[in-house]
Amino acid sequence: MKYFLEQISRSLCTSQPVSYALHQFNLVRFPKTPDPNRVLYINPEQITAQLVGNSRTSARWIRGSIKDGDWDRNIRQKYTLDNDELLRSFEQHFVYGVEWVSTESFAEGGIFWKKLKNGECVKGCKTLSDLAHKYELYYDPLYEEIKKNGMMTPDLLGRDALFIYISRDGDFLWCNNGNHRLRIAKVLRLPQIPVLVRARHKIWVEHRQRLAKTPGKTSSFHPDLMDLFD
Repeated sequence: MKYFLEQISRSLCTSQPVSYALHQFNLVRFPKTPDPNRVLYINPEQITAQLVGNSRTSARWIRGSIKDGDWDRNIRQKYTLDNDELLRSFEQHFVYGVEWVSTESFAEGGIFWKKLKNGECVKGCKTLSDLAHKYELYYDPLYEEIKKNGMMTPDLLGRDALFIYISRDGDFLWCNNGNHRLRIAKVLRLPQIPVLVRARHKIWVEHRQRLAKTPGKTSSFHPDLMDLFD
């Protein structure tokens, strides 16, 4: 039953009619609200923080939501080589050719080593060798695909979408979908990736509204402001 309810919740989050209805409501309050199907192209290096604590809830927000409150302050710094062990492991494997089982996350003291030692399953695996084999089977081809063709642009249903959240200050925040694809994009140093916006902070949306009334008054090249001056 829990799984069934989660699937319904996820379907509502990505449902076109639900997202469209919310967009029409948002337009009444904020006439310059972007279309929820609008794809932003951003540099993956601009993503350096992840929502925590409320991420399970925020992942179920309807695409194009406008949210007030302090949810954008509940974050942790992540997705840089300084603070992301798994990103370092991706670099070790894909850039320097280190076998998965010998990368930092699999080695003694690494996150996977610790979890498996404590009896946890990681991606359905109970041993480091099985997990390394799974990474090789799934992420090696994914890396080659993205290296060759870039990141897939999401369709109108949001399938294969990478969702971001925009804070009150215009920062791009990650949640819990597509972590490994983001890491691959960073390792490949892709200049941009296509994303959809799950939610914007109300203060940021109000900022957009003010800028829309004074065209040409900003030199910002923020990807979420460019539509105001098209």
